[in-house]
Amino acid sequence: MYLGIDIGTTNCKLGLVDKDGRELEPMTFKTPVIHPRKGWAEYDCNTLWDLISDSVKKITSYYNCQDTLNGIAISSQGESGLFVDENGIPLMNAIAWYDDRTKSMIDNLESKIDSDEIREITGIETNYIHSLFKMQWIKVNSPSIYKQAHKWHCLSDFLVRKMTGKIIMDYSLASRTMLFDIRNKEWSSKLLDVAELDIKLLPKPVPSGEIIDSVKSSVKKEWGIKGNVSVVSGGFDHMVGCYGLGANFENQAVISIGTTESLCLYSNSYKDAYYPGFSQGRHVFNDSYYILGGMPSGGETIEWAIKTILNYENVGTVGFDSLKEAIRGSDIGSNGVIFLPHLKGCVTPNVDSTSRGMFVGLSIQTTSNDLIRSITEGLCFEFRLIIDQFEGGNLESFLAIGGGVKNQEWMQIKADVLNKKVITLEINDAVIFGAAKLVADALNEPIQLDENVKRKVYYPENESVIKYEEIYRKTYTRLYELNREILRRK
Repeated sequence: MYLGIDIGTTNCKLGLVDKDGRELEPMTFKTPVIHPRKGWAEYDCNTLWDLISDSVKKITSYYNCQDTLNGIAISSQGESGLFVDENGIPLMNAIAWYDDRTKSMIDNLESKIDSDEIREITGIETNYIHSLFKMQWIKVNSPSIYKQAHKWHCLSDFLVRKMTGKIIMDYSLASRTMLFDIRNKEWSSKLLDVAELDIKLLPKPVPSGEIIDSVKSSVKKEWGIKGNVSVVSGGFDHMVGCYGLGANFENQAVISIGTTESLCLYSNSYKDAYYPGFSQGRHVFNDSYYILGGMPSGGETIEWAIKTILNYENVGTVGFDSLKEAIRGSDIGSNGVIFLPHLKGCVTPNVDSTSRGMFVGLSIQTTSNDLIRSITEGLCFEFRLIIDQFEGGNLESFLAIGGGVKNQEWMQIKADVLNKKVITLEINDAVIFGAAKLVADALNEPIQLDENVKRKVYYPENESVIKYEEIYRKTYTRLYELNREILRRK
């Protein structure tokens, strides 16, 4: 058995995959997030470890595999991280990727180094979410923590250290720190000097899919498992999902829909061309790169709509069923209502954390169904903007993964707005499978997706395509600039 663990923004999942590539039903718990102040978000990593340990015990006991667990790999959200002391004990809660306290750190860095040079080294646009700014913020605002700090860890490698005692960070997560030279696969001395951060604080960078060590005896005893259990380096969650799908050929497009929504592309080489709002980094696949664009709130926007407009306090099956019914209860174009889904700003093609969402075209006849459908259509229009930045949007089809693929209405609207095929796979979780596959491949026991996994293809419907094209061209593409003008931003 191979165990995949995914530390997501909203939920954490653990899933077992057997040697035939069959997935067993995963376990899920809420990621332990804390909001100390408005705009701040933190993870209590001691609580996170306790929840992971409890879940490993439960899932291995339930499936009676305490003696047959071969290995573990962990994927996690990018950018989130924390400082630990020399014994690996947290000195602080982890700062979540979307925590906005670090916005104030950007101007100081950009006064010392040009953003183009940053992108040339790291492959990414300057953005407050990256780990560099979190480390700087702690140095300035909590100097006592910085003084005691031994290492900075992203969530995945923090858990690897808890399991094995080893101090590493895989290339794909290192690529999200804004301190990693992605072509030379090493920490950038230039950026460390400019940021005034010590390279000693950073773990050893390693490829994904490398056997790091075995789970420590003390941890195995706590979990109630026996035998040698290898811990394999995992990676950035979107890319681990792509690995699970085998999406490793040029311009293979994967839509990863979770709390965020991302367009993930594979490349054999670093791209010199500049695509606004896109980033590059080291992929989970060996000796390759990813190209990444997206929006900060994808599935999270859907959950917001269920809670705020449909008035379901707890988002669950009933809430999602009501959402789908509401989408069907309005016509294409939402009776003139258009939604800009910038609830957390935007990234591609414009990196703008200050942009905000808005409805356009409300009238006395507007219904809640219209609002819900316009939100879904707005997410699809925004994704169309993203793919149009990448070589004119000449991608032929998309593999879609993540919780959002269960929403058939959303997937059909996406196919119609993009005028492309959208393909979904009926698997429990592509990221969990990808993490488990990293383990199996590292142990020379390769697995593939079960050949019986069903695919559903959403084809664009011509009448809908024509209507959506007109809305997109005439109105949606103008909304961001209108938004900037209304809010009087520079």
